[in-house]
Amino acid sequence: MEKLSKKTKLIITSVGVIAALAVGGSVYASNQSKQKLDEAQKVITTKTTGLTDLEVKINKLFDDKDNNFLAKNVTKDQVKTLREEFDRLSIGKQTEKVDLKEYNKEAGDTEKALKALEKKVDAQTAINQLFKQEKENAALNGSVVKKDLSIVDDLKKETVESTKKEYYKKDSKTAYDKAINDLIVNAENQVKQIETAKQAVSKIFKENKVISTDHKLYDTAKTETDKIKNAKAKKSLNDQLSKVKTDIEKKAEESKKQSEAKEAASADSMQQPQNGVTSPGTVEAAQEQVQTDQGAATTDYTGDGAATDTGGYVPQGGTDTGYQQPQYQAPPAEQAPQTPPTGGQSTPPGDNGGSNTIHLKPEDIQGSENNNHGGTNEWWGFE
Repeated sequence: MEKLSKKTKLIITSVGVIAALAVGGSVYASNQSKQKLDEAQKVITTKTTGLTDLEVKINKLFDDKDNNFLAKNVTKDQVKTLREEFDRLSIGKQTEKVDLKEYNKEAGDTEKALKALEKKVDAQTAINQLFKQEKENAALNGSVVKKDLSIVDDLKKETVESTKKEYYKKDSKTAYDKAINDLIVNAENQVKQIETAKQAVSKIFKENKVISTDHKLYDTAKTETDKIKNAKAKKSLNDQLSKVKTDIEKKAEESKKQSEAKEAASADSMQQPQNGVTSPGTVEAAQEQVQTDQGAATTDYTGDGAATDTGGYVPQGGTDTGYQQPQYQAPPAEQAPQTPPTGGQSTPPGDNGGSNTIHLKPEDIQGSENNNHGGTNEWWGFE
C-alpha cells in the first residue's frame, strides 16, 4: 500500500465508500418497503372490519321473522346511505402484496346483502306507487300488507303492466312474493273496473251529453261505477250519471202527466152520450135510480087506514087469481122509509098477464111518467 501512488489509493477509497453506501441504501429501502406494506395491510384490515359492520346494518333492515320482507319503514334514503358507505370501503387496485383474502370475502357478502336490500326497496316502492297512502299507511310496509287501498288517481294500464313484468312471480310460493303478486293483481283489477264502468256509462252519456235514458242501461252503469274505489274516477262518472238520471226523471214525469191527461179525457168521454146512445156511465146512474124507486114502491105503510106490513104488497080486494105478488126488495140501508100521505095506501100494479115484470129499454126511463094504469108509485125493472 505504501508503494501505491496517491491516485491509486484515492480510487480504492472511493470504491469502498461507494460499496458501503450501496449496502446501506439497500437496507434502508427494504425497511421502507416493509413499513409501507404493513400500513397497507392495516388499511385492508380496517376496511374488512368496516364491511362486517356494514353487513350488520344491512341485515337489520330486513324483517327479523321473515327476511324475505323488509323491516317496517325502510326508506330509499337509508339504502342510499349504506351504498355510499360501501363505496368508501372499496380499496381499488392494490400494488402492494397485501393479504386480501378476508377482505374479498367480506366485500362479496356485504355487496350481496346490499343488492338484495336495494331490490326489495325498489319493489316495495314500485308497488306503493300504484296505491294511495291513507294516513301514512302504505300498501306494503315491511310485512304489513294493505289490500283495501284505492289506486292512485289516473293510474295508467301501462304502468301496472310494467310493474307486473318486473316484480310478479307466477310460480313463487313465498309469502313475500304472494303479497307482491296480490297487490299487483289488485291494482290491475281496479284499472279494469274503471274501464268497464266508463264503457257502461258511454252507452248513455257521451261527448258531454245524454244519448240514452234507458233505465236498464243506467242501472248497469251505476252498478259498475259503484264498484270503483278511486274517488276521483268514481266522481267523474257519477257526475255524468247524474245528468242521465235527471233526464230519466223528467221523461218519467212527462209520461205520468200524459197518462193522467189521457185517463181524464177517457173519463169525460164516458160521461157524455154519443150518437143517441146512453154512455155506460149514464146507464149505471139510471139503474141506480130504478133500484131506489123500486125500493120506495114496495114499501108497506102501517097505521090508520093502511094495509098490514107483511113484508110484501097486500092486494086490496083484487080477484085476479093470476096475479102474483112481487117479491119484496128492501130499500137501501142508507134510505129512510118514506111516510105516505094520510089515509093513503100502496097501489098494486095493474094486470099484465100475471107478471109483475115491466119490460123497459134504458132510453125509455123517465122518472116523471105514471105506469101501470095510473098508479102513483112507479114500477120499473129490466129483463
